Order: sequence, then structure tokens, then C-alpha cells
Amino acid sequence: MIRIALGIAVLGLGACSKQPVSAPPSATTSKPAITSAEPASTAPAKPTDEPENEATGAGQADELAIDCDAPGEEAVHLQEAPPGAVRTSEHTLVVKWVGGESEFIDEPPFDDPGDEPLSGVAYRYCGYSSSLGMHLVSKVDHGYFTGVLLDHRTGKRLEGGSHVSFSPDQRRYFSSSQADGTEGEDWVVRSRDGEILWEGSSSNTAMTQTLHKNCEGIIGELDQPRWSESGDLEATLQYSIGRNGEKQFTVVLSKQQPQWRWLPKIDCPESDR
Repeated sequence: MIRIALGIAVLGLGACSKQPVSAPPSATTSKPAITSAEPASTAPAKPTDEPENEATGAGQADELAIDCDAPGEEAVHLQEAPPGAVRTSEHTLVVKWVGGESEFIDEPPFDDPGDEPLSGVAYRYCGYSSSLGMHLVSKVDHGYFTGVLLDHRTGKRLEGGSHVSFSPDQRRYFSSSQADGTEGEDWVVRSRDGEILWEGSSSNTAMTQTLHKNCEGIIGELDQPRWSESGDLEATLQYSIGRNGEKQFTVVLSKQQPQWRWLPKIDCPESDR
């Protein structure tokens, strides 16, 4: 299978935006603005059955992210989850939350064991964050690699991705998804309740939007999406032109009415071809 490596951007948030369409949530039971000034939903209290977990700096960022590409088989992640996450059959995953349980049932046609599930819909348990009180379940929907978040406290399902990371105040989250065989990932920022605030791509097309004008021969991408300590979504802009070699610098997702844009914009680099 051809699959391009995923990247994650960082958003500079300053006001709410609208809600576009993302990968569909689970086919079974249950289903989550951008500026600091925006009246976003309050981060929920931790589930009562989860221990306190304090972290700062890089450790805190790790605690606020869940990744379906993390090392380890599903069985390992199930053992590390709160009691009740279990695969009851080859094609049925059950995840318990504080007040009940949620089923994730694969949909035919089923691919051979060991192959990437590209024909139907397949779910796989990815992990749990005690800091967030969230489970992440991988969802491969006919070759579209995404994910579903499950709130351990309420049982609510939220649109996710193969990688999900929350802002430091946990009021917004970023997710990345990707279709099999495509260049670039689909990036989305949502409120804690799942409202889409911004969506875009990490591809070369998205990268060129950071330029003041079209630049002949330039190629690149947005990579390494991350939240800053102040709650802005940032990304690394990587590009090359001619024989100048690769260059990179940080851009921030910023609100410029009526659109969000990656800033600062750059001038066309000179080529030494």
C-alpha cells in the first residue's frame, strides 16, 4: 500500500470559525474555536476512576496527544487501557466508559489478516490518555485512514484522526487523516465538542498558500503540527527550489477575516538553477 507519512500542523487561534465536513464517525453507537478570546467549552473534569496525572512542558504535550502510529500491537494498548477495553471477536471491539460501553464493529468486505484494511471499514484500538479522559480508535474507511475519539466520562464519540492532539487548555484539538495513496494529510481543528473550526491540508498546494505570489519551481509541505504553550497551532514549512536545498521555518495558523491563513507569508526564494 502506498501511504504518505503524516504530519501535524500548529494553529494560531484567535476566534471561532465554521464547521466543515470531516471523516464520518463510527458506524455504530455514540459520536466532538479557535482563538483564545473565543468562549470555548470548558475542559471536563477527569473521570472519577482515573488517577491524577500532572505533567509540564514536553511531557504535558505527550499527555495531550494520542497517536495510532505509536509502536505496539492492539493487544498491548488494550492492556494499558482502563478496565473493559476488549476485542470480543475478530471484527468487534468493545470499549467501556464510566457509564456504559461502546461497540466498534468492522464492516465487510474484510481484507486478509495482515493486509491493510482498504476494502471495508475496520477499527483498531490505539490508546487512552488519562489526562484527557479520551480513548482513540483507528478507523480505516475504504482506504481513508482516520480515527474516532471516545470520551471515557460521557461515552460521546467525536470525529478524530490517526493522530490527535489537544491544546494546552484542552478546549480545542487537532487531528490528521489521510487517504491511501495521496500526498499530504487532511488537517482539522475542532472545539472540544467536535465543532470544526478550520480544516486544510499539509500538501504542496497548501504550502504555496504561505507565499506572497506563485513561485516557479518551488515544492514543499507543512509538517510537524503542534500546539504552542500559548494555545496557537504551529507547523513547520519545508520547501526547496532549484539547487538551493531545503529550507524551513515556523508558521502559525492565524485568523484574517474571513479566513484562516498560515503566517507569516514569504517572498519567492531565488533559484540558482
